[in-house]
Amino acid sequence: MSGLWSADGQGKNATLLYPSKSSGEEIVGWLDNTTAVLDTWTPVCGSSLLRLYDMVARRQVVLNQGCIIAAVAKSSPGEVLFANSKGLYILTADNRKPVTVSHDPVTRIDPWRGYKDVFIVRLVKGGLATFGGSYGTGDMSQQISPLIAPSDSLDVAEYGAIWGWTSMDDGQPGVWVSIPGTNLGQIFTGKARLPIWDSQNNLLFFSPKDGGGYDIYLATSNASYKDSTVVASIDDDVQAVAWVGGH
Repeated sequence: MSGLWSADGQGKNATLLYPSKSSGEEIVGWLDNTTAVLDTWTPVCGSSLLRLYDMVARRQVVLNQGCIIAAVAKSSPGEVLFANSKGLYILTADNRKPVTVSHDPVTRIDPWRGYKDVFIVRLVKGGLATFGGSYGTGDMSQQISPLIAPSDSLDVAEYGAIWGWTSMDDGQPGVWVSIPGTNLGQIFTGKARLPIWDSQNNLLFFSPKDGGGYDIYLATSNASYKDSTVVASIDDDVQAVAWVGGH
């Protein structure tokens, strides 16, 4: 807790950038190659005092003085999304003034997990919202989940303008696909989670099977995702999923 430090790529030449007596300095991420996104943890707020810190000039700019609910940064492209009790805000490396994108109360913002240019926002009222690199330039900058279920039971994956949504909620299980101008809707009625697109625009998702474990389903684009078939089974719980090399 002594302060914020920098070091070179080999972990040498550690330099104290500034000392601190706080309960904890937290690194949210990077806005660009030289600008870190930081906050300070306190027992009263949790995360607070969100700010940008220029590692070269050793100068900071405060984005949010008080408590924040969540903040996520991704340096490629340079974007920060954060939420406080009044709304949800985005800023970019090119425009560092926060812009309000929503007033819906947020429970958390999930770290970026490989969905191209997308932040996943979980809403207090239920459902998901996504915001990303095209914000302000087109209709696909924001998407809202097609169902209002508890946000912790939902997940989403995107393939360009095509979105796949899964739900583990007992009352609203299933998989949905949404495409602008096309009404595909629900393509699977069982509980499912961790959707992911392959390089051929086919949606894969995991669905619980009887007796524990998960079945891996595939829905192909040439059948408008209406041909869900089991391609593999896993006997244990699945925690995460990713493509390696796109194959």
